[in-house]
Amino acid sequence: MAVLGLHRLSAVEEAVRAAPPDTTVTLAVVTGEPDELAHLARLVVADVGACLRQAFPPATWPRLQVVLDDAGALAAAAGVRAVSDETEVAVRIADDRIVARAEGRGACHAAATATCGVSGGYTFAIAGGWEIPAIPESKADAAVCTSGRAAWSRVATSAS
Repeated sequence: MAVLGLHRLSAVEEAVRAAPPDTTVTLAVVTGEPDELAHLARLVVADVGACLRQAFPPATWPRLQVVLDDAGALAAAAGVRAVSDETEVAVRIADDRIVARAEGRGACHAAATATCGVSGGYTFAIAGGWEIPAIPESKADAAVCTSGRAAWSRVATSAS
């Protein structure tokens, strides 16, 4: 899921291109001025979507779900405390849990290409050649790593 401000919407291309073919990418569009800009964003998304649906056959459409998050609920769920038109945050979700999180320029690509998993009781994520420090499953805290342009934090999943 990508949480993008109006000035960073082009970054969703990184997530769509880098995500595995069977993965649906969710774009949560946010703005620092929801009263003024949310309605305009909704109009533009509807217009562009209508044009693209007429121009391209359904088989060629990317697996992209666009949500106008004017209340900021999805952004808050992704750990974004304050939104602006420059917001760029992405999370990788597996088994209904956030397993990787990236923030800043390049976040969409970093989250889409992260390899996350559990090995020997340790949860890990690998992004852009950097391995996020592993955490024992029993210590469900966060590990932080900086990878290129995006700051990474991987949330450990607790053992069920």
